[in-house]
Amino acid sequence: MRLSQLGTAEFPIRASALTRLQECSGFLLMQDDRFGFDDGEVGPAAHTGTAVGRMVELYHLGFEVRDAISQTRSESSGDGEGGRPFDRARWEDAEFWFRRYTDDPRNPRECVVVETMEANLRIEIPCTEDDPTGHPIVIVGHPDQIRVDEKGKWWLWDLKSGRAAGRQMLYEYAWQQAAYVCAAEEKWDRRVHVGGILRLRGYNVGKDDPGECDVFWRAPYTTADCRAMLENDVAEAIAVLRAGRLILTPGLYCQWCPGDGPQNCGTMFAEGLERGKFEL
Repeated sequence: MRLSQLGTAEFPIRASALTRLQECSGFLLMQDDRFGFDDGEVGPAAHTGTAVGRMVELYHLGFEVRDAISQTRSESSGDGEGGRPFDRARWEDAEFWFRRYTDDPRNPRECVVVETMEANLRIEIPCTEDDPTGHPIVIVGHPDQIRVDEKGKWWLWDLKSGRAAGRQMLYEYAWQQAAYVCAAEEKWDRRVHVGGILRLRGYNVGKDDPGECDVFWRAPYTTADCRAMLENDVAEAIAVLRAGRLILTPGLYCQWCPGDGPQNCGTMFAEGLERGKFEL
């Protein structure tokens, strides 16, 4: 993949990868296995979150709690159809969060629009005027869930199991949620509102009633804001990369980026251009 092909129909950007782009354009490139830097290793935290997400999905599909856990474990072992990547999950955490989720009266089975869970979403946004390719930007992804309220309105929510605070997550995953919301509106041809983050670790506070746990973090931005984020901020960040420029933004994520910090990341990128790993 050439840099000029980033975000094209042949090489779309995953909505989940927009979080990396939002943090640092080098982080996005170094974590993209299509450029050969990422070793592809996914840690226990990510596997645990994915396992909980699968249990929650099965629960809203009608599975009993025990059966949802059993099915997810089966898929992890490879005995289940398809084989899912849960082999490094911390099952004690995953099952605890899932049980607390199902015991929370705010999470009845019928609150989620079943057809939206893990649906294939795709959105195409225009590139900026300074994008050297002139190609629109294609983003794909799978949302966790869209909830319907008593008035029939749809609200997009993302389940997160990370350690960051809820308010911090709202901003860290803003571009990802923006892509999901706008793509969902196009797919189902209806208004989809921004819900926010359902922070699973909020169930760890020790309260007897999970319904009292602070897990729902409502996003402070609107659907119109989401469209602006994509067409302005995301499109501009992609234009810079397609032009062969790298803007490094150091942060805590440097600790798990293959670039190993801004002092090496820029060098790796420059060498990649020289060696032909990156081509315009």
